[in-house]
Amino acid sequence: MRVLLNQLRSRLRWGRMSEEDQQTYAIIARELAAEDPEPGLWAEALREAKGDVKHAEALYIRRRAVQVRAAMERFKDDVLRSDVDRLAQVPPPIDAGRWSPAYQRVLEATMRGTLRFGLVYYLVVALLTLSLVWLLARC
Repeated sequence: MRVLLNQLRSRLRWGRMSEEDQQTYAIIARELAAEDPEPGLWAEALREAKGDVKHAEALYIRRRAVQVRAAMERFKDDVLRSDVDRLAQVPPPIDAGRWSPAYQRVLEATMRGTLRFGLVYYLVVALLTLSLVWLLARC
């Protein structure tokens, strides 16, 4: 596991990882550091690695990264879909120059919600990045 964490550390140093990748691998690193991997995925990786724990860790990280990225995408899609659904329920603008009052209220609420989501997302990303850097610094 130390080898894999060193590889992640070197990638971070050279800036080759996107912010999403950093979040993804931070989640996985925490799972492995806490010795709390997804049981089914870990068993499958261990079986495929024929008992070799290092190889199983590499397989687990690769497969878990796919799962975490998919979950992040689903979350983003759900947030966007809820915003679109909320706007679709409101009557369209009165004319091209004016918005109906109901439409204006929903539009403003959606913008505030999107801003809140962006701030929360930014804070979560910052915390995950800091925790990954801290975790990597301890190795």
